[in-house]
Amino acid sequence: MSSPDAVATKGTFNPGRPFSYVRDGSARATFSLILMMADIAALAVTIANLHDVARFVLGLALSGVIPGWSVVGLLRLRNFALELALTVAVSFASLMTFAQILMTVHAWHPEALEIIVSAVCLPLLYWQSRERRETASALK
Repeated sequence: MSSPDAVATKGTFNPGRPFSYVRDGSARATFSLILMMADIAALAVTIANLHDVARFVLGLALSGVIPGWSVVGLLRLRNFALELALTVAVSFASLMTFAQILMTVHAWHPEALEIIVSAVCLPLLYWQSRERRETASALK
């Protein structure tokens, strides 16, 4: 690797690009797994109709990160700053769009929106978290 722009190989550190992802994608898959667990927890707390600090924190994660990562994570841009910015932007833009549609058709139910967003994001996050297991089996 003579160029600092070269992509790092499996398990190596590239000092020229400290925020570049390694090819095995384990950080991406682990982050997707964490978000999938948060998504399941947010869905459970919403269905159980609990109102406490946990629902507030999970609601922030659900509105600020989970929908965006479900879409942006699939793109595999390999640029940390770009992926982070797009994740937050896509999350807020999609939720504002869905909320506006619900208000337009006079069907505004925030809990229903939260359940639908959680249910739609769950398979996408699961699919992205599978990459870790597939990569681990390929490296053996």
